[in-house]
This record gives sequence, structure tokens and C-alpha cells, in this order.
Amino acid sequence: MQGPLLSVIIIQWNQSGLLRDCLDSLFREAEGIDIETIVFDNGSTDGSPDMVERDYPSVRLIRNGENIGFAKGNNRAARHARGKYLLLLNSDTVMQPRTVRGMAGFLEGKPKAAGCAPALRLPDGRLQMGAFGYALSIPTLFNYFFLLSSLFPRMFRAVWQDQASFVRSGVPVEADWLCGACLMVRRDAFEAAGGFDEGYHLYSEDMDLGDRLRASGGLYFIPSVEVIHLGGGSGTPGQLGWLTSLFRYISSRHGAAYLAACRAIAAAGFLARGVAYKAAGLFRPGYDENALRMFGYLGHCLGPVPSSGGEGVDAAGAGKP
Repeated sequence: MQGPLLSVIIIQWNQSGLLRDCLDSLFREAEGIDIETIVFDNGSTDGSPDMVERDYPSVRLIRNGENIGFAKGNNRAARHARGKYLLLLNSDTVMQPRTVRGMAGFLEGKPKAAGCAPALRLPDGRLQMGAFGYALSIPTLFNYFFLLSSLFPRMFRAVWQDQASFVRSGVPVEADWLCGACLMVRRDAFEAAGGFDEGYHLYSEDMDLGDRLRASGGLYFIPSVEVIHLGGGSGTPGQLGWLTSLFRYISSRHGAAYLAACRAIAAAGFLARGVAYKAAGLFRPGYDENALRMFGYLGHCLGPVPSSGGEGVDAAGAGKP
């Protein structure tokens, strides 16, 4: 029996209200498309699984007894999927008009593509940093931290690419990795890649997946369609899991010496940004918090080398920084 065109997988943990908004927007924008929806619950205690079971009877609910994180949750849910394509969707997203059709239509028309992702906006309308990017290297890290990719995005590639000029053009662009907040991939490509590396609890797992997906085809950022991503803003000074996972990713591919160089570039970038925010705070209120966050990241770069990939992060399916 032939499966649906699209399997939507949502990993969620204690996000009842956000999950409801996500599902409502998904069903509204995917009306008329042959889809199945799978919600993988990571041991929620806020009643959200019961809400899904009661109010969304067409959704396949998988109740997991504990929070196993984003990577493991997606891998387990994907084993139940039957669609030609998988839409990996965070519970803190709100689909916008034409997004589901635009992404599915793109993959239908480009059979050599392994996956695609939309532009990501924060609730206040700003474009999120980290919707897509290029392979992590000393140059792409330098271009990001020292704003070359923001000032000259077509000349300087960054590990986290600024979306603005690409959204203005509306033309799809090939990337090395795509944000897992809203990522549509061919199911056979996801399976061939082995799914997510389960050593990542949260953060950097999408960069790692991109490395392996590219063996099956290109990855494309589709700036003509958008998703609102509520969890896409920068975290507080205590939210350092993304940086720990990033260091794990660098170390796993390039070794200790390369990691040390990347940590030095990041430290210099955070220091420069922290000083700039502190100076701006003398003239405009609100920048001190940003400065504090940058200095918190700086301290993490200068501290002991992390030994894990963000295990214990108290979320699953939340936004990337």
C-alpha cells in the first residue's frame, strides 16, 4: 500500500499551547495535501499528550516515558513514518501560507535534492540567525563572528548565514546544512544518512545531519516561504548547550588543535560583541543583557573543553540559537 506524500514529525515536551498553535497552522496550510502527522511526546507532564489525543484524533501520538531529546525522538518517530517526504517540525513553529506546498513542490520538482527548509522569522518579524549555513570551518566561523557574511553575504559564506539578502531575492540557494526547526527531507535520504546522530541531545545535530544528507543530494534554503519560529532567539547567559554541542561537532571532525583555533575565533567574536553592546548600553537601554550574554559565551569559550554534546539540556524540539 502506497504511503502518503508527507509525514510530519513533531517532537514535543511540555508545550501544550505552542503545540496546539503548531498543529492548527499545519492543518490549515496543508489542507488538501496527503499527509500523516506524528507527535512524539518526550515524557510531558503538562497534559499535552491528552490534549493531542482528545482534540486531534487524526494525529498519531507516540508517548515516550522520558525526555530523550530532539535527535533520538526524531529517529524513533521516523521509524513509524510512511511518507515520501519527512517534515521535521518543532512544536514552537507556526506555519505560514504556502510553506508546506512550497517545500513539497520544490522537492517534487527537483528529484536530486535531499532536502529543503524555509526562511525563519521570530515573532517580532526579525529574521532568525541560523536558518541555514555552510560547512563549519575557520573561514566560515570568522566570517560570521566578524560580520563579513552580514555585510557581504554573497561574497563571504558563514557557518550561520544571514538570511536577509536571500529573502529579498526569493531565489533558492544551495546550503551545507539546514535548521532542524522546519526541515523537509526525502525519507530515503534520511534513512540512508542514518538519521540524526543520537550523541547530540539538542543543538548542532542539524549541521551533523547535513554532512550526511549531502551524500544523497543537495540541500536548499527556500527563502520564498517562511515559518514563524518562537524559540529562535538567543538564549540567556545560562543557556550554553548550543555552544557545548558546537564544540563537540568541531572536535569530532577536526580534532583538538582545530577546535582550539575555532574556540579562539569565537572568544574574540564574543568579546568584540560584548564590548560593543556594553558601549551601546551607555546610550540606549536594553543592551546590557545582550552584553552579559556575550560575556557568558566568552567565558564558556575560555573554560575547560566540554566533554559532552549538550546532554541534560532541559528541552526537546526547542529552537536553535
